[in-house]
Parts: sequence; C-alpha cells; structure tokens
Amino acid sequence: MSFFNELVDLASVGHSDIELVREVSLSLPKEFLLANFGRSAYPVLINATQDAYEEYRRLLELYLEIDPDLTHGLAIRELQSDDEDILKAGKDFLELLDNS
Repeated sequence: MSFFNELVDLASVGHSDIELVREVSLSLPKEFLLANFGRSAYPVLINATQDAYEEYRRLLELYLEIDPDLTHGLAIRELQSDDEDILKAGKDFLELLDNS
C-alpha cells in the first residue's frame, strides 16, 4: 500500500512521467483501484499545495479513467471548496461527465 500511496501522489502533479504513472496505476485491478484510490488520494487533496488546482485536476483525470462514479464523487466534493480554482476543476469535470 505504501507504493500505491506514492503512485497516487505522483499522479497528482504534471511531469514528464505522468503517462507512465497513469499506465502503472491503470494496470492494477479495477477492484483494487475502486477500493483504495480514494483513501490514498485523500491525504494528497487535503494537503494540496498552493497549486491545488493542478493536483485536483490531475487526480480527476486519472479518476475519469478508473470510474465515472469515482470522478463524480470527487467533482461534487470540489464544489464545496472556497478555492475558486478547485471549484472550477469540479465544475469542469461535472460538465465533462454530463457531456459523455
């Protein structure tokens, strides 16, 4: 689980290896991802840096590849944020889900 937590942390920021991180993440069994991704992402999101918008958006992108319901849950939670950037990310992904 420690390795998975680090993988989720890496998935929250844009960098040259983001596609590799996503590929490795998505290679894990979907049941494992559904059971553990939210728990591993929670500390990343709670401790988001000043660039929280990027961290939320990168995780939402990965959530979208895992499961639309998982994505919807995080996007809805973002609508409660006082941070305009995080709020915008939530709205953007809810719109994306509605249009798919």
